[in-house]
Amino acid sequence: MKYITSIVGVAIAIAVWQFRAHFPFDDTFISFRYAGHFAAGHGLVWNIGGPHTEGFTNLLFVLLLGVARFVTSDLLTASQIIGLASTIAAGLIIYSLATEARDTQAGLLALAFYWVTPLTWINAMSGMETSLFVFLVALAILLAIRNYFFAAYATAFLATLTRPEGALLGIIIFIIAVGFRPRSGTLLHRTLKGTVTKAAVAFVIALAFYALWKWWYFGELLPNSFYVKVLADTHV
Repeated sequence: MKYITSIVGVAIAIAVWQFRAHFPFDDTFISFRYAGHFAAGHGLVWNIGGPHTEGFTNLLFVLLLGVARFVTSDLLTASQIIGLASTIAAGLIIYSLATEARDTQAGLLALAFYWVTPLTWINAMSGMETSLFVFLVALAILLAIRNYFFAAYATAFLATLTRPEGALLGIIIFIIAVGFRPRSGTLLHRTLKGTVTKAAVAFVIALAFYALWKWWYFGELLPNSFYVKVLADTHV
C-alpha cells in the first residue's frame, strides 16, 4: 500500500508543480539571502561584511539552502523541491502513524486529510520551512511510539533547528512516554523510563550547546524578529 500512496503523492506533486509561481512567500527570500551569503563564505550575515545576525528562525533550512546553493542559484526551486519531498514523506509517516494506532483504513483516511487539504501543498510550494518542520515532527513521533527514543530526540532537535517551537516536542515526548505509557511490567517500565530520561537529557544538553553557540556567534539567544516584534520599545 505504501508504494501506491507514494505514487499518488508524487503524482499530486507533479500536478501542482505547474502552479508553483503562485505561492512563494516573501519571507522565504530572507532565507535565500542568508543561504547565499553563507555558501559564499561570508557567514550568516544580512549584508556582506556586516555582523552576524539571526534575521531568521529556520537555521537548518537556511543551511540546507546553503548547500543547495553549490548546485544551483535558483534557491526558490530548491526550496520548493524540499517542501514537496517533505510533504510526500510526511504523508507516508502520517499513514504509518494512523495505521499502527488503528488500522489501514485509518491510515488512508489520515493521509487523505493531509494530502487533500490545499494548505498542505500551498505550504510545500511557499518556499518556507513549514513542510520540512511537519516532516521532522511526524518522524520524531513515529520513532517515539516505536521506542527509538534517542533517534526521536535527535529528530526533535533537528525540528528545533528548523523552527524554535520544535523544542516543545521534546517535552511532549517525555510526558507521554513516561506518564501515559501502559505499565506492562515494572522492570520493563523502569528500563523504558530510564531510556526516555537519558534521551531527554541528551536533548536538553544538545539544546544547551546550541544556545551557547548562538550566544557566541550572534551575541543573542533569540532571533532578531523576537526583539523587533516583542521588545521593540526596550531593545535597540
